[in-house]
Amino acid sequence: MVHQGKPIDYPLLALEYGMPEFLSGDDAGPLTEAIEWCKTNGQYQVMLSEAPALLQHVGIEVCIVKGVNGDRPDHAAVSRHAERTTEHWRHVIRTR
Repeated sequence: MVHQGKPIDYPLLALEYGMPEFLSGDDAGPLTEAIEWCKTNGQYQVMLSEAPALLQHVGIEVCIVKGVNGDRPDHAAVSRHAERTTEHWRHVIRTR
């Protein structure tokens, strides 16, 4: 988020706030690992701007690995997003 042209720093753990379920599988990446590490180790004050240093400090690999089917993770996410969007609109139409 940006305020008056400057990025606003957030607590790293705030990234999961409002998510109905925590990321896992192909959707879980380095930041997800960092969030889990912070919770496990009681590091609740880590800011998003500190994430690169934290990842390096605790040895979390920062590259995004290929998905289970060998494809890029964003390809898998697109199909899941399309399915969930379709389900949502079907629900909206049924409840009208």
